[in-house]
Amino acid sequence: MSEFPSVSTNQPPPKWWEGLQKVSLEAPLVAVLWLMALARAHGLQLMPAVYAGLGLVVWGIYLVDRIMDARSWKAGSPWTARHAFCARHSAALSWFLLPALGGIVAWLALFQVPETLLWHALMIAALVAGYLGWHVLRNPPANSEEREASKGLLSSALFALGVCAGVYAHEFRYPGWAMMAGQGLLTGLFATNLFGLACVEREKAGVLGRRTRVSYDVMRIATLVVAVGAWLPGIEVVWPLRLLSVAVIAGVVLMSLIHVKRKQLSEIAYRCLVDAALIVAALVLIGLANG
Repeated sequence: MSEFPSVSTNQPPPKWWEGLQKVSLEAPLVAVLWLMALARAHGLQLMPAVYAGLGLVVWGIYLVDRIMDARSWKAGSPWTARHAFCARHSAALSWFLLPALGGIVAWLALFQVPETLLWHALMIAALVAGYLGWHVLRNPPANSEEREASKGLLSSALFALGVCAGVYAHEFRYPGWAMMAGQGLLTGLFATNLFGLACVEREKAGVLGRRTRVSYDVMRIATLVVAVGAWLPGIEVVWPLRLLSVAVIAGVVLMSLIHVKRKQLSEIAYRCLVDAALIVAALVLIGLANG
């Protein structure tokens, strides 16, 4: 029996903002905006090549990840729209777009990006390669609940690490614990987004399990606790971290409110809204930094 029921082929064509999801462009948009917000909070001016490199790398990783997901999808289960797109165009993506992205990123890394950031990027690249290798060797299918929980946390941590690298490679004024706390807050924010999406996808399919639901609740509560902890009187005042904590609280609360209304939303509408919540949270951080 299929784990996910078949999706109707008579659905209306996607709106332009839904199209961003289909071609995996929402992730690089979120990454670039958050890098911009963190740079503003830390008072840094980053080169345009840093933003371009991050956006292209994130886009390429997401395309590879979804192509691999589609190839390991559970037999008899239909793809989501984004996985169907990558599966349908896997040859063009693999032989043309991904090599082109790789070439541009290599040129940016060798000739445009500062050397300090390059070493950070190489370290993250090794971690991503390990993540993709784990993705291939894991036995559970891509859409199994067992894989979703571990994959959601790992991918969120790598996403946050990539976003933070552009700032942390140039920031030496603040203690290491503050940098790790900021990394943890962003990991929690992005994981809340992914676990919420997993819950809704499974609810729509009628197969929501306890692991997914618990992962979502634990992640958002833990993230809020850490964010509030940044403002405790006994904690050393690090203003970029405190500003980040406010933005993260705004993002988690907004996603939680959207989650309450999830049954009134289609899966793609929910996905677009919670990704918009990440964008709003980044804009909150930019506004606080400017204030």
